Amino acid sequence: METPLDPARRRREDNSKFFALRFGPGAALALLLVACATTRDLRTPAELKRDAEVWTRAKQLRIVSENNPVAGCTSLGIVSERYFEDPPSDPLKRPMVRSWPEHVLRYKTASLGGDTAYLCPTIRRWSGELNESRVLGEAYRCDQASLANIPSGAQSTRLNR
Repeated sequence: METPLDPARRRREDNSKFFALRFGPGAALALLLVACATTRDLRTPAELKRDAEVWTRAKQLRIVSENNPVAGCTSLGIVSERYFEDPPSDPLKRPMVRSWPEHVLRYKTASLGGDTAYLCPTIRRWSGELNESRVLGEAYRCDQASLANIPSGAQSTRLNR
C-alpha cells in the first residue's frame, strides 16, 4: 500500500514539475543558441599555419590592372571564384582592406605560389545562382627584375564595376 505524501513534499514535487515544464524547453533552446553562436575553427594547427603563411604572402602581392607589367612573368593560370566558395579566414585576423574580388584574387594567387596578380578591369556582379562563377584575374610568378617595373600596392589597384 502506498503511503500518502506529506503536503510539503507534494508541493515541492509539483513545483519542480512546473519549473521543468515551464523553463526546460527555454533553457534547452538557450544552450542550443549559444552553441551555434560560438563556432569553433575546425582547421588543424597545421592547416592554420598554412593558411596564415598564404595570407602573409597574399597581403604582400602586387596587383596590376594592365597587362604590360607582367610581360616577362610566368602565368600560373586564370583565377576565378564560385558563388558559394569563400577563401579560408586569416588565422591572424588581419583586416580585409580591399574589395572582395581583390581579396579572393590575392588569396588564390598566393596559394598558387604567385607573387603578382592581374586584376580584371571589370568584374561581373553576382546574379545569385549557386553554381555561378566569375573570372577575377590571372596569377603570375615574376622574377625580381620584372617586379622592379611594377608599381606597388594601392597605386596599381583599380576596380571598375
